[in-house]
Amino acid sequence: MSRLIGDFSAAGGEAMEVSYANLDPIAKKRLLELASEHSLFYSCGSDFHTLDSQWTALGKYPRLEPSAIKNAIWEHPRWHSIVSAGRSVYAPPSQDSES
Repeated sequence: MSRLIGDFSAAGGEAMEVSYANLDPIAKKRLLELASEHSLFYSCGSDFHTLDSQWTALGKYPRLEPSAIKNAIWEHPRWHSIVSAGRSVYAPPSQDSES
């Protein structure tokens, strides 16, 4: 797993999900360690897909420990520059075409 995450980081990956619904605490700890070893930011997810999904509720996931917050994806410098510029963090920057 460490080698895979190292390859991901070397290819330009900047963050990985380390917390999601029903994740075993030992596995979560290991994911946090791996992300830290490879200088990746952390993200969290509820694993919510649709209202028909019965295994979890929207927004329900184990929170990051206070010591991990400094590496949370929402602390990434690019996230802050996008938000402060008034752009959506979900939409790619517009492509200006020359006519």
